[in-house]
Amino acid sequence: MSRTTAGLAAMSLIAAVGVAGCEGNVARRAGQAGRSTSAGAHNDADVTFAGRMVLHHQLALRMVSTADFQAKSPAVKKLAAAIKVTEEQELKQLLAWLGSWGAAIPSPRHDEDPAGEVPGTMTEDDWSELGNAKGTKFDRLWLQLMIKQYQGAIELAKTEQSTGSDAKAKAFASRLQATQSTEVAGMQKLLGQLPS
Repeated sequence: MSRTTAGLAAMSLIAAVGVAGCEGNVARRAGQAGRSTSAGAHNDADVTFAGRMVLHHQLALRMVSTADFQAKSPAVKKLAAAIKVTEEQELKQLLAWLGSWGAAIPSPRHDEDPAGEVPGTMTEDDWSELGNAKGTKFDRLWLQLMIKQYQGAIELAKTEQSTGSDAKAKAFASRLQATQSTEVAGMQKLLGQLPS
């Protein structure tokens, strides 16, 4: 799927969700993620940011997969599908940077709790609770945990902007902070619209 097609697909999915604040932001991030992968002048903070964001995106994709078969709300299912498109595009960009910098590619491990390293990450207890949730309870918990996940990414993006060196990584962090802040507001609105 081309970046344009992926971006349009994500945009149509978010528009279908109809969540104010989320519309277009996920798609915009997907389109921008595939831009140049050439290496710039980078430092340790850039490598740390990209590595932690790889873990963040891998775990977000794992969360998205749970919504495929457990979510009750069509809006939550559509949002999850749109997030998947964007996270996959951004993950490719992050992995390309790490590769061009000669840095190790991190991998999530089930026997570790990465929450201390990657803010907003779900704990094993969170995964267990989410796995056992059904119907609207699942939708509500999924949104709460995805909001927390996004807030963790925003924290990482702020750190990258103040300590990073690579211009492209810093621009990526700036876009991510802006769009995910808006997307959090949209998810909070959707959370408020779910039946109690």
